[in-house]
Amino acid sequence: MDPIQCAAFVQKYKRITPDESQEYLRMHERRLISTLVAIPDAAHTGARAIEFNTYGFFPLAMSDVGGYSMVDGTTWGKSPYKISSKNFCGDLPQRIFRIFDVNPEKEMLPIEGSFYDFILCADVIERFSVDPMAAFWEMNRITNTGGAIFIVTPNAACINNVARVLGGTIASPYYRYRKNVLILDVIWSIARIFYRLHSRPQGSWSTVYGPSSVGVSRNQSY
Repeated sequence: MDPIQCAAFVQKYKRITPDESQEYLRMHERRLISTLVAIPDAAHTGARAIEFNTYGFFPLAMSDVGGYSMVDGTTWGKSPYKISSKNFCGDLPQRIFRIFDVNPEKEMLPIEGSFYDFILCADVIERFSVDPMAAFWEMNRITNTGGAIFIVTPNAACINNVARVLGGTIASPYYRYRKNVLILDVIWSIARIFYRLHSRPQGSWSTVYGPSSVGVSRNQSY
Protein backbone atom coordinates (compact mmCIF):
# COMPACT_ATOMS: atom_id res chain seq x y z
CA MET A 1 0.00 0.00 0.00
CA ASP A 2 1.08 3.60 -0.56
CA PRO A 3 3.73 4.64 2.04
CA ILE A 4 2.44 8.21 2.42
CA GLN A 5 -1.13 7.06 2.93
CA CYS A 6 0.04 4.38 5.37
CA ALA A 7 1.95 6.91 7.47
CA ALA A 8 -1.06 9.24 7.45
CA PHE A 9 -3.33 6.39 8.54
CA VAL A 10 -1.09 5.58 11.52
CA GLN A 11 -1.16 9.23 12.63
CA LYS A 12 -4.95 9.27 12.31
CA TYR A 13 -5.23 6.01 14.24
CA LYS A 14 -3.08 7.40 17.04
CA ARG A 15 -5.50 10.31 17.43
CA ILE A 16 -8.59 8.14 17.75
CA THR A 17 -7.30 5.35 19.99
CA PRO A 18 -7.54 5.31 23.82
CA ASP A 19 -4.67 6.68 25.87
CA GLU A 20 -3.61 3.20 27.01
CA SER A 21 -2.78 2.28 23.40
CA GLN A 22 -0.70 5.37 22.65
CA GLU A 23 2.57 4.07 24.08
CA TYR A 24 2.30 0.84 22.06
CA LEU A 25 1.69 2.83 18.87
CA ARG A 26 4.65 5.12 19.55
CA MET A 27 6.97 2.18 20.20
CA HIS A 28 5.91 0.23 17.11
CA GLU A 29 5.06 3.03 14.67
CA ARG A 30 7.87 2.27 12.20
CA ARG A 31 7.14 -1.44 12.24
CA LEU A 32 3.41 -0.90 11.74
CA ILE A 33 4.01 1.42 8.79
CA SER A 34 6.46 -1.01 7.16
CA THR A 35 3.92 -3.81 7.53
CA LEU A 36 1.17 -1.69 5.98
CA VAL A 37 3.41 -0.76 3.04
CA ALA A 38 4.10 -4.45 2.40
CA ILE A 39 0.37 -5.25 2.16
CA PRO A 40 -0.77 -5.25 -1.48
CA ASP A 41 -3.60 -2.99 -2.57
CA ALA A 42 -6.85 -4.66 -3.55
CA ALA A 43 -6.28 -6.22 -6.96
CA HIS A 44 -9.85 -5.76 -8.16
CA THR A 45 -13.23 -4.35 -7.19
CA GLY A 46 -14.84 -6.49 -4.53
CA ALA A 47 -11.54 -7.88 -3.19
CA ARG A 48 -11.84 -9.55 0.22
CA ALA A 49 -9.31 -9.81 3.04
CA ILE A 50 -9.10 -11.21 6.56
CA GLU A 51 -6.72 -10.75 9.49
CA PHE A 52 -6.10 -13.59 11.91
CA ASN A 53 -6.37 -12.53 15.57
CA THR A 54 -7.27 -8.93 14.85
CA TYR A 55 -7.58 -5.95 17.19
CA GLY A 56 -8.84 -3.58 14.51
CA PHE A 57 -5.80 -1.66 13.28
CA PHE A 58 -5.12 -3.67 10.12
CA PRO A 59 -8.74 -4.22 9.01
CA LEU A 60 -9.32 -0.47 9.19
CA ALA A 61 -6.15 0.20 7.21
CA MET A 62 -6.90 -2.42 4.56
CA SER A 63 -10.35 -0.92 4.15
CA ASP A 64 -9.33 2.76 4.18
CA VAL A 65 -5.95 2.60 2.41
CA GLY A 66 -5.86 -0.72 0.60
CA GLY A 67 -9.28 -0.48 -1.01
CA TYR A 68 -10.58 -3.89 0.10
CA SER A 69 -14.37 -4.07 -0.15
CA MET A 70 -14.69 -6.65 2.64
CA VAL A 71 -12.32 -7.13 5.55
CA ASP A 72 -13.05 -9.78 8.17
CA GLY A 73 -11.13 -10.81 11.27
CA THR A 74 -10.73 -13.63 13.74
CA THR A 75 -10.41 -13.76 17.51
CA TRP A 76 -9.60 -16.68 19.77
CA GLY A 77 -12.26 -18.10 22.04
CA LYS A 78 -13.55 -14.90 23.60
CA SER A 79 -17.15 -14.99 22.45
CA PRO A 80 -20.00 -17.52 22.76
CA TYR A 81 -20.79 -16.81 19.10
CA LYS A 82 -18.73 -18.20 16.23
CA ILE A 83 -19.70 -15.30 13.97
CA SER A 84 -20.33 -11.80 15.27
CA SER A 85 -20.32 -8.17 14.14
CA LYS A 86 -17.94 -5.66 15.67
CA ASN A 87 -17.20 -1.93 15.66
CA PHE A 88 -13.57 -0.99 16.25
CA CYS A 89 -12.69 1.76 18.69
CA GLY A 90 -12.36 5.20 17.15
CA ASP A 91 -13.66 4.23 13.72
CA LEU A 92 -15.68 7.12 12.33
CA PRO A 93 -18.12 6.57 10.83
CA GLN A 94 -18.69 3.36 12.76
CA ARG A 95 -18.52 0.40 10.38
CA ILE A 96 -19.45 -3.21 10.96
CA PHE A 97 -16.76 -5.87 10.56
CA ARG A 98 -17.47 -9.60 10.59
CA ILE A 99 -15.49 -11.47 13.23
CA PHE A 100 -15.02 -15.25 13.46
CA ASP A 101 -14.34 -16.51 16.96
CA VAL A 102 -12.24 -19.62 16.24
CA ASN A 103 -8.94 -21.17 17.21
CA PRO A 104 -7.26 -21.82 13.83
CA GLU A 105 -5.09 -24.57 15.31
CA LYS A 106 -8.20 -26.57 16.20
CA GLU A 107 -11.13 -25.30 14.13
CA MET A 108 -12.06 -24.43 10.57
CA LEU A 109 -13.53 -21.03 9.85
CA PRO A 110 -17.24 -21.23 9.02
CA ILE A 111 -16.57 -19.96 5.50
CA GLU A 112 -16.33 -21.63 2.12
CA GLY A 113 -12.96 -22.33 0.54
CA SER A 114 -11.11 -19.92 -1.77
CA PHE A 115 -13.04 -16.97 -0.33
CA TYR A 116 -10.33 -14.37 0.36
CA ASP A 117 -7.91 -12.57 -1.91
CA PHE A 118 -5.56 -11.63 0.92
CA ILE A 119 -4.84 -13.03 4.38
CA LEU A 120 -2.82 -11.22 7.03
CA CYS A 121 -1.26 -13.08 9.94
CA ALA A 122 0.67 -10.44 11.88
CA ASP A 123 2.53 -11.41 15.07
CA VAL A 124 0.39 -14.51 15.52
CA ILE A 125 2.30 -17.65 14.53
CA GLU A 126 4.73 -17.32 17.45
CA ARG A 127 1.72 -17.74 19.74
CA PHE A 128 0.60 -21.05 18.27
CA SER A 129 1.01 -23.78 20.85
CA VAL A 130 -0.89 -26.87 19.61
CA ASP A 131 -0.77 -27.45 15.85
CA PRO A 132 0.59 -24.57 13.76
CA MET A 133 0.38 -26.65 10.59
CA ALA A 134 -3.40 -26.90 10.95
CA ALA A 135 -3.64 -23.11 10.98
CA PHE A 136 -1.50 -22.83 7.83
CA TRP A 137 -3.65 -25.36 6.00
CA GLU A 138 -6.77 -23.45 7.01
CA MET A 139 -5.30 -20.22 5.63
CA ASN A 140 -4.52 -22.06 2.42
CA ARG A 141 -8.05 -23.46 2.21
CA ILE A 142 -9.75 -20.08 2.35
CA THR A 143 -7.33 -18.25 0.01
CA ASN A 144 -8.19 -17.75 -3.65
CA THR A 145 -5.89 -19.12 -6.32
CA GLY A 146 -3.71 -16.14 -7.14
CA GLY A 147 -4.37 -14.62 -3.72
CA ALA A 148 -1.71 -13.99 -1.09
CA ILE A 149 -0.93 -14.80 2.53
CA PHE A 150 1.29 -12.36 4.40
CA ILE A 151 2.94 -13.62 7.59
CA VAL A 152 4.79 -11.35 10.01
CA THR A 153 6.54 -12.65 13.12
CA PRO A 154 9.16 -11.31 15.56
CA ASN A 155 12.66 -11.69 14.16
CA ALA A 156 14.41 -14.55 15.98
CA ALA A 157 17.69 -13.61 14.29
CA CYS A 158 17.91 -10.03 15.57
CA ILE A 159 20.84 -9.31 17.88
CA ASN A 160 18.72 -8.94 21.03
CA ASN A 161 17.06 -12.32 20.54
CA VAL A 162 20.36 -14.01 19.66
CA ALA A 163 21.82 -12.64 22.90
CA ARG A 164 18.88 -14.07 24.85
CA VAL A 165 19.35 -17.49 23.24
CA LEU A 166 23.10 -17.49 23.94
CA GLY A 167 22.26 -16.55 27.52
CA GLY A 168 20.15 -19.69 27.86
CA THR A 169 16.70 -18.11 27.65
CA ILE A 170 14.05 -18.07 24.95
CA ALA A 171 13.81 -15.08 22.63
CA SER A 172 10.26 -14.21 23.64
CA PRO A 173 7.67 -15.56 26.08
CA TYR A 174 5.26 -15.67 23.15
CA TYR A 175 7.26 -18.42 21.41
CA ARG A 176 4.98 -21.09 22.81
CA TYR A 177 5.25 -23.98 20.37
CA ARG A 178 8.19 -25.87 21.87
CA LYS A 179 8.98 -29.13 23.64
CA ASN A 180 11.16 -27.43 26.26
CA VAL A 181 12.70 -24.04 26.94
CA LEU A 182 15.20 -24.16 24.07
CA ILE A 183 14.54 -21.64 21.29
CA LEU A 184 16.15 -24.08 18.84
CA ASP A 185 13.04 -26.23 19.16
CA VAL A 186 10.91 -23.26 18.09
CA ILE A 187 13.16 -22.44 15.13
CA TRP A 188 13.19 -26.08 14.04
CA SER A 189 9.39 -26.30 14.27
CA ILE A 190 8.92 -23.18 12.12
CA ALA A 191 11.46 -24.46 9.60
CA ARG A 192 9.57 -27.75 9.32
CA ILE A 193 6.28 -25.92 8.77
CA PHE A 194 7.67 -23.88 5.89
CA TYR A 195 9.41 -26.93 4.42
CA ARG A 196 6.07 -28.71 4.31
CA LEU A 197 4.40 -25.66 2.77
CA HIS A 198 7.06 -25.52 0.06
CA SER A 199 6.61 -29.25 -0.54
CA ARG A 200 2.81 -29.17 -0.80
CA PRO A 201 1.61 -31.07 -3.90
CA GLN A 202 -1.07 -28.58 -5.03
CA GLY A 203 1.40 -25.86 -6.02
CA SER A 204 4.33 -23.91 -4.70
CA TRP A 205 4.94 -21.04 -2.33
CA SER A 206 7.57 -18.35 -2.71
CA THR A 207 9.08 -15.72 -0.45
CA VAL A 208 7.96 -12.26 -1.51
CA TYR A 209 9.02 -10.00 1.35
CA GLY A 210 12.22 -9.16 3.20
CA PRO A 211 14.09 -10.72 6.13
CA SER A 212 12.25 -8.84 8.88
CA SER A 213 9.06 -10.68 8.00
CA VAL A 214 7.92 -13.71 6.09
CA GLY A 215 5.57 -13.39 3.17
CA VAL A 216 4.26 -16.17 1.00
CA SER A 217 2.07 -15.92 -2.04
CA ARG A 218 0.09 -18.47 -3.97
CA ASN A 219 1.01 -19.04 -7.56
CA GLN A 220 -1.37 -20.18 -10.25
CA SER A 221 0.14 -23.58 -11.08
CA TYR A 222 -2.96 -25.56 -10.17
